[in-house]
Amino acid sequence: MSRKFREGWQPCRLEDHPELQIHMMDHNSEWSVKGNVEIGGQLLCKMPEEKAKARDEYFNNLAESQLESVDNTYFKDQDSRMATKQVFERKSRTTFGKDS
Repeated sequence: MSRKFREGWQPCRLEDHPELQIHMMDHNSEWSVKGNVEIGGQLLCKMPEEKAKARDEYFNNLAESQLESVDNTYFKDQDSRMATKQVFERKSRTTFGKDS
C-alpha cells in the first residue's frame, strides 16, 4: 500500500461517499476506524486528475519509445539496397477451430 500512496493514491473519506456507508460491514477495521472507506478488505482510493493524466502520458510515451525501438531494430536488419522498406502491420488475429 505504501507504494500506491507514493504513486499518488489517497484513501477516500467516508464523509465524501455516504452512499457507501451501508456496504461498510467491517466497521472495526484499521482504515474504517480512521474514517476511510474499506469494504471487504479493499480500501477505496482516489488520485488527483492532474497526476493521473501525467502518469498516463508517461506510460504512453514509454510504450511509443518501445515501439520505435522495435521498429528501428527491425528496419536496421533490412538490406539498404532495397528500393523500399517493408512495412508491417501492428495487428494480430486469433482464430479458433477449423475455417469452413
